[in-house]
Amino acid sequence: MTRVLLPGVEHRSRRLLPGPRGGRTSRRLAPGVLTLFASLLAFAAPAHAIYGPAAGGLGANIVSVDNASDEQGNGATTDADISANGQYVVFQTKATNFFEDDGESQQEREAAEPPDTLREGGIFRYDRATGQLQLVASGNLVVAEGSEAGKVLIRGAVNPSVSAEGRYVAFASAQKLVPQDTDCATDAPQGTIYCNVQVYERDMDVAPSQTGAYTLVSAQNGSEDPPVYEATSTPIAGGDPGTQLWPNTAISANGRYVLFRTAEVKSSLPEGVTVTTEKNQLFVRDLLAQTTTLVTRKKQGEPEAGASAGGAEGPATLSADGSTIAWVGRNAPEQTAFVSGEDSESSTSYYLWRRWQEPGSPTRRITGISDPEDPACPPGSTINSGSPTATGPCYGPLSSPESSGAGISAQAPGLSADGDTVAFLAGSQLRPGDTKPDALDVFLASMSQGVTRKAGTRELTLAINGAQGDGNASITSLALSADGSHIAFVSQRNAFALPEPATTGSFSTTGEQSELDVIDLATNTLERAVVGLEGVEPNGSTLSNPTLTADGSTLAFASSASNLIFGDANGLSDAFTATLQVAGGTAAPPAGVNAGAGGFSFSAIASPELGVSVKRAKDGGLLLLVETPGAGKLTAEAHGSISKAAPAKTAKKVRKANASSALARVSRAKKVTKKKAPPAVLLASASAAVRSEGTTTLTLRLSSKYVKDLQRAGKLKANVKIDFTPTAPSESALSDEVSATFLAAPAAKKSSDKGKVKKG
Repeated sequence: MTRVLLPGVEHRSRRLLPGPRGGRTSRRLAPGVLTLFASLLAFAAPAHAIYGPAAGGLGANIVSVDNASDEQGNGATTDADISANGQYVVFQTKATNFFEDDGESQQEREAAEPPDTLREGGIFRYDRATGQLQLVASGNLVVAEGSEAGKVLIRGAVNPSVSAEGRYVAFASAQKLVPQDTDCATDAPQGTIYCNVQVYERDMDVAPSQTGAYTLVSAQNGSEDPPVYEATSTPIAGGDPGTQLWPNTAISANGRYVLFRTAEVKSSLPEGVTVTTEKNQLFVRDLLAQTTTLVTRKKQGEPEAGASAGGAEGPATLSADGSTIAWVGRNAPEQTAFVSGEDSESSTSYYLWRRWQEPGSPTRRITGISDPEDPACPPGSTINSGSPTATGPCYGPLSSPESSGAGISAQAPGLSADGDTVAFLAGSQLRPGDTKPDALDVFLASMSQGVTRKAGTRELTLAINGAQGDGNASITSLALSADGSHIAFVSQRNAFALPEPATTGSFSTTGEQSELDVIDLATNTLERAVVGLEGVEPNGSTLSNPTLTADGSTLAFASSASNLIFGDANGLSDAFTATLQVAGGTAAPPAGVNAGAGGFSFSAIASPELGVSVKRAKDGGLLLLVETPGAGKLTAEAHGSISKAAPAKTAKKVRKANASSALARVSRAKKVTKKKAPPAVLLASASAAVRSEGTTTLTLRLSSKYVKDLQRAGKLKANVKIDFTPTAPSESALSDEVSATFLAAPAAKKSSDKGKVKKG
């Protein structure tokens, strides 16, 4: 029997529930078909490689969920970073309903959330093999009630980066997480605690309350002590003075090295007690050797060569082996070679690259309008920076500086594991062209020794003025897999002009939202990576900063689309993963991934013979879409337990939040003594005659005698058994089981005649 794959199907599938105050949203996209150079872009079911749920099909797997409580986040989720081996995803969220099952004790929760305050989410780690959700570090501490509800008191954990095996997570926080961090002060009149932001690393193998769970990364060279920061004249409540790091790109594969930068104020880094180092410097911390090394330093030949040069005001990336840094930097002429005639303004942003561990290693240019590394370009040479068509040994690969046309100050370059390959975005195009609109495009560069900038640079996308479709939209962010085989990027662009990499599949017909695309460098192809269930257009945008596993086989990203899984009902951005499929989206799941209970993927296969998809009926019932191999009879029964009364020892603690705040209400329930589960009862049943091979719909409506129980409980979990008896005696009977949840329909609003004037 042929295995039937249906989107929205999962063996033992579960219905995703929104957290408190979770809303439903829907978006309708305008129809239309766009063409580029007579190439049809109408959407069709893929007959090519595409990313989707780990068990095959279209859509994605959601990871910002708490399987223990059957709830997705009640706050927006961002910055999803996947471990190189694909088992773990760390994400940053404002959800407040993930704390109940995060492994903290009640004492730890109360310490993290003093009276009249609230934790606004934080950073969590999701295990794709087991469905377990763990707290990495708490988010902002905010005022819980009153006119200042939502006001940030202490800045919490942000910008996570996860190690290759998922054990270590680097992040920034103004919370005091280690005893030696004494860089905090109290404003006496208000009693508010102000802390400088520090960078930490969490060891997920150690409980958060145990010694060694957190390590201070932004520490002095040769010790574990924090640096001294410049005192500010006015305290900055919840501000950013101190140190920071860029999400997804700041930690080495083994967790030993972490890249961070100073921001807002001067510091004593890399060592000492005197505040003399200017802000906006890059440092690498070796957590094993306890060393802190300055990266942004002045080049040889400059006054005070080796001293801090600064200019690190944007994203920075650390290679997986920890050897190499790539970053967006200003003050570039003080740090690396330029050719006479170039723009040498200190305020201009450039892409810079350095092997920080090698003694005397210079800072190098990744790209640009000049090529000072070309052996044929002698010292003292001059170029004409105003001529995009000029050529010669001293001219670089680009017709204008990388930050011209469209800014790069928020663009993190991607690095291969050894740092030799760099993917980056630039507003220019390859020399001698100068026709593109103001938009960022994807480039790839080799930094191998002996390779000139011209020979080592490849243009992978090109914005086109006047192209049919949205062919000139900027690409907003990218990621490069550690093995250098795949580039993922986010853009509203739905038309690509270059013949290579060759486009395959289809792209958005509207260009109304940001989509996730992938370039496969091995096959030299470019395609849209993720579409909605049943092949529909995603109804929301992909957020910036996607990430990839080491081999590029799985993506992690955040999206506001609600149709990547069945049952997404919170109306907020969530974190997802999508795995590379074979033709038609029929790849088998990777061993051990998404095999555990939970995960809310709603996308794995059912049995090898019956395909079952569960959808929500308008009246609160369940729709079963059953794929059968031929004529016969279908029956379905939903069984579940009814708890007649709520546990007597349950108590809820609800705090009011400001109506304009994005914070959700928080509910906490005390642990109760486990009781024997009530027996299962028949909640609903349905049957239908099947006339031929195809899909048959069965509607399960809750038995009337359990309607009041549903209204009281809000939801009733059910185990649904589907049986198929074929008409032909030679055919075998088939059966399958799925999990589903009946949800109480919202009470209808009663109309009122008050205030109406009766005519006549």
